[in-house]
Amino acid sequence: MATEEIMASQPITQGRSAGTLGSDGVVRIRVGDEGHATGDLFDEEDSRDCRVLATKLAGSISVGLVLCDMTRVTRTTRAARQLEPPATARGMALVVSTPASRFVGAAYLALTRPAVPTRVFLSEDDGAQWLLSLVD
Repeated sequence: MATEEIMASQPITQGRSAGTLGSDGVVRIRVGDEGHATGDLFDEEDSRDCRVLATKLAGSISVGLVLCDMTRVTRTTRAARQLEPPATARGMALVVSTPASRFVGAAYLALTRPAVPTRVFLSEDDGAQWLLSLVD
C-alpha cells in the first residue's frame, strides 16, 4: 500500500450508514445515524448498505480494508451476519461498544470463519492499526 497514493474521500451515505475513505486507505463506515437510538437492530438491508458503501469508497484501491463502527447496534439478524464481505475486502474490523459485545462477536467469528480476516475491537484506532498490519 505504500506505493499507492490515496486521496481521502468526502463522506457518503447509503441507507442508515455513512462512510469515508481515509488517506491511510481504510474505509470507515458508521452504522446508524444520529436520528436512530442506540440499540438499533442491524438487519440484512443494513449489511447490504455497508457492502455497497465499502465498494463505492474503495474504488480502484487494490487492498480493501474496511472498518465498521457498530457501536450504535445491539442486535443483528442472522441474515445480516451471513452476507459475504465486499469482493474488494482484504480485512474487516468491527468496532463495538462493550466488552461483552466484543466477546460475543469474537466467539461468533471463531465459529463461522469469515471469508476475509475479521476481528472485533472496542476502539476505532485499534481496529485501523490491525487492518494496516495486514498489508505490511
